[in-house]
Amino acid sequence: MSSPADGGGLAELERWLGRIMAGLAPARRRSATLKLGQALRRANIQRIGANVEPEGGAMEKRKPGRVRQKAGGRMFRRLRLAKAWKIDASADGLEIMPSSSSIDRVAAVHHFGEPIRWVACAMAA
Repeated sequence: MSSPADGGGLAELERWLGRIMAGLAPARRRSATLKLGQALRRANIQRIGANVEPEGGAMEKRKPGRVRQKAGGRMFRRLRLAKAWKIDASADGLEIMPSSSSIDRVAAVHHFGEPIRWVACAMAA
């Protein structure tokens, strides 16, 4: 049996689930993928709340600052809400994505290390 590190475990899981899903009607497949998506979203929210990276390592500690004290020292307050993540389930697949562009931006800045772009607002005269 192959180890999960080389991706063999996921391939076996995909084959096993594929056999089960093939026997279901499209409406039941969509329902099953939606339930799977909800379970994955729940697991991701718990992981984010525990400040654990997807690979399993601890997230970098927050830098001290006055603004961050308002959050009680906890990171990603809005990312830990179920309503922040939209599930798009169909009979053929599943996608879990941020529900708004602001949440998408926060996740991208953290996960991909993208720079934060501050937009200066011009004051009306």
